[in-house]
Amino acid sequence: MQTLDQIYNPEIKEQFIKENNYEGGSANTVRYFFAKTGYIEHILKKDLFNFSLIEVEKALYNANPLNYDMGKQYVNWINKYLTWAVGEKAYRDNNDNVIKPYVNDKQWIKKFIDPNNRIHFTKDEILDMIKNESTQSKVLTMLIFDGVFGTQMSEIRNLMKKDINWEKKTVTISDRNGAEIKLSDETIEYLKILTESNIDRRRTEDGGIKDYVLVNNDYVMSPVISQKAREDYNEPVSYPTLLTRFVSEVNDYDIKLTPVGLNRSGMIYQGYLMSKDSGILTKEQQRIIGENYNTSRYSAGKRAINLSHLRKWLNADNIEELYDIEVEVEA
Repeated sequence: MQTLDQIYNPEIKEQFIKENNYEGGSANTVRYFFAKTGYIEHILKKDLFNFSLIEVEKALYNANPLNYDMGKQYVNWINKYLTWAVGEKAYRDNNDNVIKPYVNDKQWIKKFIDPNNRIHFTKDEILDMIKNESTQSKVLTMLIFDGVFGTQMSEIRNLMKKDINWEKKTVTISDRNGAEIKLSDETIEYLKILTESNIDRRRTEDGGIKDYVLVNNDYVMSPVISQKAREDYNEPVSYPTLLTRFVSEVNDYDIKLTPVGLNRSGMIYQGYLMSKDSGILTKEQQRIIGENYNTSRYSAGKRAINLSHLRKWLNADNIEELYDIEVEVEA
């Protein structure tokens, strides 16, 4: 992990940060980026503003952006730094901003992203990842993808069997004052298997299969019958227990799946569904997705959807990257 003492020419970097009005958390974010480029700067014994294009590329590979948005931000910072350095400051040995022609080149930016660092996935990829997992893992994964989440997965922990409307393919979320969430066909199928059998079939460490009998209580997600959780146990399952059901390591994909990344993948999928015919994801459609996924936050004393924050992942680049369509996301 980079530390701020790895920054090369820290006085000049601080001058750039100050003159470009970066403050507080934004300033620290830029500093940590310069700590990443500092590794290559120290090796080459020269400042980033004197890098050739090939050397800039080395710095970007080393910075290891997790996704396109992060890669784009890194490129923008370097472009801004080089523009600043070749201006009145005249720090650079010549006036050539080597990165300027590539600032909006998506393919050039994407080459710096390690595919193993992906955090967003298509619905088909998610379904493929969980196809050999336990029924509880499948239910948990798809509920999060469909928008049932909450702090420490509270919406899932408190979800009861009576909250499922099999005909409408919805669940009622008590944690959201009775909000109704539409579920995918796959989620409904997994829920039926889980609630009807009350058995969770899991893979063992040696590659075998073992059936676990679950407590038959009022909740969708229930613990395995044990000395602690007897047959009459009728409480929400704990958050640590749910985490053990979550599929984080997916060997075939060589990635680490996170609950937040999974939830946001679901939002991107909904954005794709809403925009694939018209080619436009309107502000109103974005608000609908934000409401369905409970992204509203308090602002000025009332709850509201922050669309600018939502577009950090629900954006045209991510929809295009995952679903190979061109779409406009209204700003």
